[in-house]
Amino acid sequence: MTTVLRWTGIGKLAGFYRHLAFAGPRTTTGIGATLLAGDTAIHVYWLITSQALAPRVNAPTYLIAYFAIHIALTALALVGVVAGHLRSWFLGSLLMTLTILVYVASRTWQLPDMRILVGWWDYALGTFAMILALLFLGLHFTVLTKVCIAYPQQRDWHE
Repeated sequence: MTTVLRWTGIGKLAGFYRHLAFAGPRTTTGIGATLLAGDTAIHVYWLITSQALAPRVNAPTYLIAYFAIHIALTALALVGVVAGHLRSWFLGSLLMTLTILVYVASRTWQLPDMRILVGWWDYALGTFAMILALLFLGLHFTVLTKVCIAYPQQRDWHE
């Protein structure tokens, strides 16, 4: 991560990360797990209620398949984050980025069988899912830059 910050020049802009650190590994992990659990719960709701996306419109098969795969992978990332695996944070970030992209794409472009979603930006649950996704991505950035500690053995700090 340090190399990427150095190459892009963001390291100088965000140089505070070397002088600031929050020693709360269980708290950081708990927040990350809660954000993943919230996203999972929203997608479970969307999967269970196929008409949750728009009144009187059933979700197409490809969207139901996306929800099922997203739920399974987010649950896997959630278990991994709680277990302390770094790869799970990356999987979670990938899934949260996908959540944002799918939401924006469904509201911007006309997806097959989902024309009613174009321009429907005020859907509360979708907005909440995007907020959770952005918060997780921000938290993962602080873990990567070591502002927040998510692994107790990384700096020998414990709560």
